[in-house]
Amino acid sequence: MSTHEQQTTNNPTSAVRNTGGRNGPQGLEEPMSDEGTPSRTTSRYSESEDSEGGHWKSKSRRHRSSTYEDDLSQPWTCEERNPFTPRIRHFSLPRTRMPSHVKTYDGSGDPEDHLKLFQSAAKTEGWAMPTWCHMFNSTLTGNSRVWFDKLAKESIDSYEDLRTTFRENYLQQTKHIKDPVEIHHIKQRDGESTEDFMERYKAEVLDMKGAPECMRISRFMHEITNPGLIKHLYERISRSMDEMYRMTTSFLQGEVVALSHSRRKASSL
Repeated sequence: MSTHEQQTTNNPTSAVRNTGGRNGPQGLEEPMSDEGTPSRTTSRYSESEDSEGGHWKSKSRRHRSSTYEDDLSQPWTCEERNPFTPRIRHFSLPRTRMPSHVKTYDGSGDPEDHLKLFQSAAKTEGWAMPTWCHMFNSTLTGNSRVWFDKLAKESIDSYEDLRTTFRENYLQQTKHIKDPVEIHHIKQRDGESTEDFMERYKAEVLDMKGAPECMRISRFMHEITNPGLIKHLYERISRSMDEMYRMTTSFLQGEVVALSHSRRKASSL
């Protein structure tokens, strides 16, 4: 036997280590311990491989979940209840702006003047019919916004429908305009919730065309009976009826949440 063969026979451990170092990562042969199980070196390598590369099942779950995620780069719109039919509601609107001479309409001015001014601008811009609907809708504010939001679902299928409904409401109201002084007679009734009073107040002031916005805001704040809400509204006076209604709704929702929390806390004691 040669000297080299003797050294190899006398050092079997070194031969195993060399094999493990050379072939272990490829998994050709795992060094075995005396008990016949994979050595600690190989176990550590497998754990490291799993932590870095990830188990194939977890990889599959991550890939599957990312596949079903929404494409967040796409334009998003908040789905709101409105009276337009699907073909108007889902129409792809072009990038456009309202001409500066077309003003908003809150129900207090002449409805025919507003219609004529808007229609003249729409013809000049060359908008498609659904764009007419959406752009006219964007001019409505205050009381006219309340009126539009109360229209029946999917009742407007064209600009003609919208114009006819608008005329029927506002031309009829011009014949029954209430004296602005009557706003002082709108009071919160005994047992009437603040939310119910707000809805009734919205409806009744629609006919008071001569009452300025500041008067409508002031009378609402004066007639409500909720002390916390009164303080909340006086801390930051609203600039519009819409803003005041939003602040009122937000405050009332907060009261409901606080009451529910206190009840749960009391029941846990």
